[in-house]
Amino acid sequence: MPSVIFWNMSGRKYIVAVALLFISLASAAQIHIQGRVINNANGKPIAGAEIYIPQTGQGTSTGPDGHFSLETPRRDTLGILIKALGFRDWQSRFTPEELRKPLLIALQEQVFNLDEVIVSTPYAKHQKDNVTQVVTRKWQVATEKGLTTTGELLDHIPGVRLMNPGTGSGKPSIHGLSGNRIVVYHQNIRYENFQFGAKHGLGIPPSGIDHVEVIKGPASLLYGSDAIGGVVFFVPEKYAPANSSIIDGRIIYNSVNNGMQAGIGYKTSSAKNKFLARFLLEQKADYRTPGNLYAFNSRTTNHDIKLGWSTGKHTVKWDMRYNHTRSLNGIVTAIKTAPAQVYAEPYQRLGQHILSVKNHWKTGSGTLISKAGAMLHDRSLIKNREAFIGMRLLTLNLDEKWRSRFDRGQWIAGIQLLGKQNLNYGHHHLLPDARTANAGIFGLLRYEINDAVIFQSGLRSDLYNIRSRADNEHPQAINKNLTSYSGSLGLKWVAGRNWTLRINTARAFRAPNLAELSSNGRHAGRIETGNPALKNETSTQADINLQWQDVHLEAYISTYYNRIRNYIFLAPTGQTSNGLAVYRYDQTDALLYGTEWSLHLHPHPWDFLHVKFTYTLNIGQRIDGSYLPLMPPDRLTGEFRVAGQRKHPDLPQWNLGLNVERNFATFRLAPHENYRPAYWLIGTYFNIKFGNGLRFFVAGKNLLNTRFVPHLSAYRDMELPAPGRSWVIGFMWRL
Repeated sequence: MPSVIFWNMSGRKYIVAVALLFISLASAAQIHIQGRVINNANGKPIAGAEIYIPQTGQGTSTGPDGHFSLETPRRDTLGILIKALGFRDWQSRFTPEELRKPLLIALQEQVFNLDEVIVSTPYAKHQKDNVTQVVTRKWQVATEKGLTTTGELLDHIPGVRLMNPGTGSGKPSIHGLSGNRIVVYHQNIRYENFQFGAKHGLGIPPSGIDHVEVIKGPASLLYGSDAIGGVVFFVPEKYAPANSSIIDGRIIYNSVNNGMQAGIGYKTSSAKNKFLARFLLEQKADYRTPGNLYAFNSRTTNHDIKLGWSTGKHTVKWDMRYNHTRSLNGIVTAIKTAPAQVYAEPYQRLGQHILSVKNHWKTGSGTLISKAGAMLHDRSLIKNREAFIGMRLLTLNLDEKWRSRFDRGQWIAGIQLLGKQNLNYGHHHLLPDARTANAGIFGLLRYEINDAVIFQSGLRSDLYNIRSRADNEHPQAINKNLTSYSGSLGLKWVAGRNWTLRINTARAFRAPNLAELSSNGRHAGRIETGNPALKNETSTQADINLQWQDVHLEAYISTYYNRIRNYIFLAPTGQTSNGLAVYRYDQTDALLYGTEWSLHLHPHPWDFLHVKFTYTLNIGQRIDGSYLPLMPPDRLTGEFRVAGQRKHPDLPQWNLGLNVERNFATFRLAPHENYRPAYWLIGTYFNIKFGNGLRFFVAGKNLLNTRFVPHLSAYRDMELPAPGRSWVIGFMWRL
C-alpha cells in the first residue's frame, strides 16, 4: 500500500516522493490544449492567429506553421475563440476529453468584419448572434487611417456625429442625442465627467483602447437610466498572451496643429498573472483654419497613464485597472492670424483618477460578473491664474450581474448602484454642491426559439435622488426623488441564407441632471439658466434593421422612431445679457426619427478592391411640428480602398484609401438657429505593415481645404471654422 511505502522511506526520499505526487496532481489538473489553424480554402497554415479562452482570459497565437499550444487549469467545458486578419472569427465549445486531442481548425476567409465578439452586450456574443445591432470600430485600424482621437473615431460611425471638432473637447451625438443621454463606459465602468457642458469633451485619450462599441438607441435596461440615446463602450486593450512579453510604441504628427502624440506600452503575462503599463503624451498647438487663420487658444495637452493587473485561478478571474489623466484644454476666444504661444486665459485644467475592478466567478449553475469602480474628476476654469470655476466630481459605482443558462436560453439578473458628489472650490459656482444617487434592478431573458429566431426581453426599475445645497448663486436648494421603469423587447430572425432582420422596442427614462435644474450664469460663451421644475424624460423607441450579406456584398437599412416625453433642451431665447446670448432649459414632447443605409462591395475577381457607402438622416421635431435645435445634418460618406495582396507572412501588407463625405445643408432649423450650407470633405490614407511589427501610415484630411462651421459646434455663434487641410504621419512598432 502507498501509505506503508511512504512510512518506511527515509526523510529525503519521503520529501521527493511527496513533491512528485503534488507535481503529478498539478499536471493532472492542467489541460494541455494544442492544435493547428489552417485556411479552409487551400489548407495553408495561418500564422499570427489569436487563440483566446473567454472564461479564463488565457490566450496565445499561432506560429509560422499555424500551430499553437497553451495550458488551462479549468476542467469543465470551455469555449475557444480564434481570430485572424482576413478570416471569419471562429468559436466553439469543447469538453475536457475533446481538448486533450490535437485540434485542427479551418478558418473561412472573411471580407466583412461582421463576426466581431461584442463585449458590451450581456452575453458577449458574435455580432451575427446579437438581437441588438452593435457597431464596432478597431482603434488600430482607425489610427492607420489617420484618426488620432477617440472623438474622430466615433465621428466615422453612421448615425454618430462629433461635436466641437478640432478643439480637444469633442464628444458624440447619437441620432441627435448627446451629453447625459449617452452613457459612456471606460476602463470597464461607467464614466462621468460633467458631460452636460457644451464645451466638455469625452476626456478619454486614445491610448490603451482595443476597440469601441456603439449601441444606438435606448439601452437603459443594462447600462443605467441615462442611456436613452445610446451607449459608447471603450473596450480596454487585452493583456499579452500567457508566458510572453510585448513592448510597443507610437509617434504621430499632425500638421494642422503641429500635434505630437507619443506613447509606449509594456505587457507581460505568466500562466496566472498578467500586467500592463502604458504612457501617452499628447500636445497640440492652435489649429489652422482655411485661409491660414488660427483658432486662437484651441491648443491641448494630455498626459495619460494606464496600469492593469489580472489574475485568475480555476473559476475566479480578477481584472484591476487604474488610469490617471491630466489635461489642459484651451477655450477658443477668437480667430487670429497667428496662434497662441502659451495657454491664454481662460482655459480648462482637467485631472482624473479611475480605479476599477472586474471579477468573473463561475459556478456550476452560472456566472457572477462584478464590476466596481471609483472615479475622481477635477475640472477648473482658469482666469487670473486662479480657478474661477472649480468642481470635483466623485463617482462610485457597483454593477452586479448573475448570468445563467438553461436549455436554449439564458437569463440575467442584476443590480446597479451609482453615487455622485459634486464639490465646488472656485470663486464662481456654476453648479451648487450636490449629491446624486441612483439604484436600479433589472432582469433580461434571451431565448433561442430555433436556429433562425432569437427572442430577448427585459425589465428594469430605478430610484433616483438628487439633492443640492443652497448658496449665494443658487438660493433654491433641490431635493428630488424620481422613480421610473424601463423595458425592452427584441427579435432577430435569420430569413434564409443572406437576410437578417432585427426588430427592437424599448422604453427608457432619464432624470434631469444638475446643470439642467440649477445652472445660473455664464457658461460656454453664453448665459445658461436652469429650470428646477423639469420632469423626467421618457423615451419610447422602435427600430428595424434589415441586413443582407454574401461573400462579396453587404448591405443594410435601419430605421428608428423615438418619441420622447418631456424632452429637455437648451433653447436660445433671442435675448442678450452683457453682450452674451441667453439660453434657458425647457421641455417639450418630441419626436426623433431617421434612417441609415449602408452598402459595402467587395467585387470578384477584384478581391483587392473595397467600396463602401453610407447615408444617414436624422430629424428632430417638437410635438407642434417645429424642429428641435442641434440636430445633425444629413450625411453621405464613401470609402474606396485598395488592399495589397499578402502572399507570404514575411511580406508587407498595405492599404490605399480615398474618403469622400457630403454634409447636406441644415434646412430643418429650430427658432433662432442659423442656416449652414452644404459642403464636401475629401481625404486619403496609405498604411503599410511589415512582418517585423513595424507600421507606417500617412493620411490627408480635408484635402480641398474646405471652410465650414459644424452645425453641432458650441462655437458656431462665433463662426469658428473646423480645421483646414492636414497631413497625419505616424510610426508604430511592436517588439
